[in-house]
Amino acid sequence: MRVVWIVALVLVLAPTAFGEPPAPMEDRVKILEVEMRRGPAEALKPFLTKEAHNLSRWYAIRALGRIGDRGKAPEMLAEVLASDVGPLEGALWAAGIAQTDKLYDAIKKHITNMDATAGNPGVAGAAAEALGWTGKADAINDLTPLLAHPAWPVRRGALMGLARLRPEGVLERVAPFVHDEHELVRSAAGFACWMIAGARARAAKAQDKDWDGDMRVAKHFLPLLEEASPDRRMDGLRALSALLPKDLELENLDEVVAALADDKDPRVVQDTIWRLLRARKGEVALSFLAQALGHADAKVRQMAAETLGQHAYDESQAMLAKAFAAENDARVKEVLVLELARVGDAATYAAWAESDARKDQVEAALRQLTDVQVLLLRKEADAVDRLLAAASEGGMHAVAMMTLLGGLEDRDDPKIEAWLGEQFRGAGPYDIPDAHVAASAISLIGTKTYWKLLPMLKQTGSSEDRDVLHDEVRLAMAGALGDFGAHESCSAADRSWIEAWLRQAMYGDRSAWVRARAKASLEKMDIADLPEEDVLPPTDWKGLPRPTTPVLGLDLTKGDGAWLSEREILQLADAIFAQRPLLRFETTQGTFDVELDAENAPVHAVSALLAVHAGVYDGTRWHRVVPNFVIQGGDPHGHGAGNGGWFVPDEITRFSYQRGALGMPKSRKDDGGCQLFFMHTHYIPLDGRYTRYGMVVEGMESVDKIRVGDTITKASIVTK
Repeated sequence: MRVVWIVALVLVLAPTAFGEPPAPMEDRVKILEVEMRRGPAEALKPFLTKEAHNLSRWYAIRALGRIGDRGKAPEMLAEVLASDVGPLEGALWAAGIAQTDKLYDAIKKHITNMDATAGNPGVAGAAAEALGWTGKADAINDLTPLLAHPAWPVRRGALMGLARLRPEGVLERVAPFVHDEHELVRSAAGFACWMIAGARARAAKAQDKDWDGDMRVAKHFLPLLEEASPDRRMDGLRALSALLPKDLELENLDEVVAALADDKDPRVVQDTIWRLLRARKGEVALSFLAQALGHADAKVRQMAAETLGQHAYDESQAMLAKAFAAENDARVKEVLVLELARVGDAATYAAWAESDARKDQVEAALRQLTDVQVLLLRKEADAVDRLLAAASEGGMHAVAMMTLLGGLEDRDDPKIEAWLGEQFRGAGPYDIPDAHVAASAISLIGTKTYWKLLPMLKQTGSSEDRDVLHDEVRLAMAGALGDFGAHESCSAADRSWIEAWLRQAMYGDRSAWVRARAKASLEKMDIADLPEEDVLPPTDWKGLPRPTTPVLGLDLTKGDGAWLSEREILQLADAIFAQRPLLRFETTQGTFDVELDAENAPVHAVSALLAVHAGVYDGTRWHRVVPNFVIQGGDPHGHGAGNGGWFVPDEITRFSYQRGALGMPKSRKDDGGCQLFFMHTHYIPLDGRYTRYGMVVEGMESVDKIRVGDTITKASIVTK
């Protein structure tokens, strides 16, 4: 289905495949040093001339895009776009991922000069897509006329640009292109309608109105549900989820919904539940869910149970009880009894909670989490006590339970406040046993603005000792103090202290992430006179951890210091590119193999290889699974907030997030680590925002089966 897309990218991105000699190592080292530290961009000028090596020039242009809206990078990209040093399509892509309106005029010229480049519509298409990334409203007038262009790359580029821009007024103009003659235009149109419809709904909500969908536009997507490709059917479901009127009775689509219930691809059934049935009730939906409770796919059964509990049909309790009696999967039974408790059947849950089978089959952490959820649903008097007791076990328990605490209405404040305070007040003022737990507690204190704990935060963040605190704790402090300082109840004295703390963090903290969070908090407090640029280098890049034994035949154990230099990283990336090793993940649901992209994302590829080599992933959990979207794991701490002790700045590539793609999770720009996520399906919204650095090449069926609580039993490097 996506072969044409892949080929189109390879033609632009892989000059080595056509005999281009490799770039000199000295060039690559210098470019990578600048790129990973996000500047100074001026150091890349020697590589942006006609005399420079072709690949060195491309790597430098790519680095400018990855540096983004920092320092001189936008100005230098504008100069590249105005010159003939090329590659022009690659430079336009780099200008797009920079995501700055400073490049609007430089990009627009390659659309207004389209007649002069009629022989290369790819340039105009690339410019159109990049123009959308700038976020400038004026781009609507430049992009909409291109929808009528005879060349498909231009139409596709205009649609992708509009998808990034999300102007709600062009939805009706965009929808007909889902029937375009070219596959990539049809796909871009589906993506654009999905994004624009979502923007229209959010705009209505901001005005305290409800947008009720648009059946006229939705009708364009109904034929997609009958397409042969499951990806195409899911494209239709995504758009319909935003376009179908909220009060639409599914009886009007009963034949369509019935066909989806019989779909041969479980992902389509999952998507139907998630996107259509979660928001609507009715006999057609109930019939679909009844059938889904007996589906062969465990994720389908789980989603059906959750939807029945959420809607609380009159028939829900009987249907859930029947499914519970027939279910053999312990984790699906957990969901079924949780939903039974939600709809009022506490007895079934109580019996299951005490059964030996349940205790033997279900992981203790998941079991305990379910117990607390049930107590909260039933509003039991001791629910908070049980939650706090479970969270006191620390680690994954504490972070998971703190998520539940964040969703609570304010009640039992004294108990919650006291417990939260204990999470970052150890035997000594800075004796914090688990920095990730402490950071989560501090963030929650700020979100809930527990004023009684503000003095404790101030003591913990005292200026003379703040540097001994873990980076994650200081980061949480910078955010929480901003929550307090921006609150209308904050006293003048507290606000003054908070401003001073945040200013000191913004100018002097050793972590770029803390500096950025402090600046954001000051902006939230409406503090004036803040610097436009980062006051210190924007990343704290040190390198990657030095391995203790040789890797792929390279002995890098005896270098200078604990961190690999850029030269050593590139040497290992070259070994990956030449030897094509696979990363093999053996999991509790089967084995799958991954090939790394060391050419387009060398640091991420080497980082993953080193993590496998060091055994970082062995025994770790898959802590996040969104059916028909993504699985995420690889956190050595187990709760989803940890890392392996190093971070990796973004290396955005032009490859799309297809089914099986390996991506880097992050909570903010440039803070990737050792965690992993793998895609269940093609998902364009991640393109240009998250680093894609590998693909599953064998065992995708194992990825499909993984659920929260499954583990990576062993990860290894397999050489051919």
